[in-house]
Amino acid sequence: MNQRKQEKIKCRIEIHFMLRQFIQNLHQERKTNWLLLIVNQVTDTIRIHRK
Repeated sequence: MNQRKQEKIKCRIEIHFMLRQFIQNLHQERKTNWLLLIVNQVTDTIRIHRK
């Protein structure tokens, strides 16, 4: 159980960094605003869902 939790957290951190990288890349193309909104919405939803 504990190890599974750690794996989940690790996975979430990796996804978080991937998303950040992705956003930073997009930022240079000026398409960020709506994408940031979507990502924020998704992460908020995930947080609520996990509580």
